[in-house]
Amino acid sequence: MLLRERYKVLFTVSILLLWGVEGIWAQVISPPRPVAAQSYTTMSLSLAESFNSMQPSGNFLMMRLYLNTSTLENMGPFIFKGGGMVRLGGTYIDASNAHEAVRVTDNELFSEAALIYPVGWPVNPYVAANVRTSITETFSYSSIAKTRFAKFWDPVMSLEGFGLAYNASGGWGMLNTRLGLGLQQVRAEDHPALTDDPSTRGVVERYKAPPGIEHATDASLRLDSTIGCNLRLGMFSSFDDMSVWTVRFDGDMRFRFWRFLEFAWTLGIMHDIRVSRRTHVAHSITFGLTHEFR
Repeated sequence: MLLRERYKVLFTVSILLLWGVEGIWAQVISPPRPVAAQSYTTMSLSLAESFNSMQPSGNFLMMRLYLNTSTLENMGPFIFKGGGMVRLGGTYIDASNAHEAVRVTDNELFSEAALIYPVGWPVNPYVAANVRTSITETFSYSSIAKTRFAKFWDPVMSLEGFGLAYNASGGWGMLNTRLGLGLQQVRAEDHPALTDDPSTRGVVERYKAPPGIEHATDASLRLDSTIGCNLRLGMFSSFDDMSVWTVRFDGDMRFRFWRFLEFAWTLGIMHDIRVSRRTHVAHSITFGLTHEFR
């Protein structure tokens, strides 16, 4: 058996044994404890001046629709953790080398759900799944042309996993972090850049499902009645090459005043060598209308 295969088996058996021993031991020591149920939904429409490391030089003026939701509830013997994000925006670029002045930039739909079984220890077993895709057509731009590389549900990425999770909630907000085994599935039809294996010439793969290790941390923090912060870090590494990690971070800091007006700073970092060898960094400062539902 190859050394890599041994690591796979050892890691899997270790997770299962830890899960089982923890559950039996914790049920004897202390009963499951319910969490403080919380739910936040933020919707905003804003105008922004933006910088993006993947775009050509020029002045950027961006309009964005943003929807972020997060919930933590008790569901029978389980804790349900759910969340989602919608980002759709357009940018006007005032640059002499711009092929098209008006472009779709923010274009993403993300949804996630997790079931956590509280066994009484700080970390609890979980199962989770998420899905991510574009809402509409997405293009890359050069000085003379544009190339479409995504549309709704093409490609679509999903991740199913299980392992151990830590969660906490209170008047300050909610926090969830987890580590476990995952299966990352990518499906594509017209845009197989993320699924195609370049080593198989003449064959275009439109489905890919590497198993590996997943880690995710997300938090919705309420620093006071007018200041909020949403953070999410996601990481995945395939068993095929544990030295390569896909990393994605999304965060925003929001300052609300006069009830419906908001000033926000957002930051996005993505490192995925299937897309680019460069780490993509994008941040923006926005001002607009907002409303929060609880």
